[in-house]
Amino acid sequence: MKDFTSSYKTYAHEVADSTFVGMKDDINKLMSLVIYKGGCNHPIVSIWGMGGSGKTTIARRIYNDGKIRHYFDAFAWVCISQQCQIRKNLEEILQHIFTDAKSKEEMKSMADGELVEELYKQQKEKKCLVVLDDVWNRIDWDCLKRAFLTMESHSKILLTTRNKKVAEVGTIHKMNYLDEHEAWELLQKRALKFNNENFRG
Repeated sequence: MKDFTSSYKTYAHEVADSTFVGMKDDINKLMSLVIYKGGCNHPIVSIWGMGGSGKTTIARRIYNDGKIRHYFDAFAWVCISQQCQIRKNLEEILQHIFTDAKSKEEMKSMADGELVEELYKQQKEKKCLVVLDDVWNRIDWDCLKRAFLTMESHSKILLTTRNKKVAEVGTIHKMNYLDEHEAWELLQKRALKFNNENFRG
């Protein structure tokens, strides 16, 4: 049987869940860590929490926020998941960061080491925001990190994970639980969505 959990891929452009509630405090804290002065000098911000806690949803909100879009020069979103493919992930990031077709074409013939060096270089020359969504283990991060550890740049890595050891590579933001009011609001929205879908069916 195919493991749909390990093969599921996330995208930055997905429409936000209509049942999204709460997380205002999480969003505000993460915004301060990613862009605001006095927030965080570490190049990596880790969103840590259990599966289903909203890590990807909130990362997507940050990634598409208007202030974020104005602050950074280039953007890339890549889903790592359990089936991490290092070269494919690096190529995907550079595809987003490169703005000209020539560079994108030249990238295909680069050796692995050249890809790492080019991505490192781009993050120093531009203010980039790269989201590494759903990083499962420290081994995958250790294979990717040479392209991202650049303290002297203004670029940021926003990483989501359920593994605390992975989260510890950056400044950790632990996802909060919904309060009683938010939990009730979420239950109502999900019930309404369920009823509407059954009614249309």
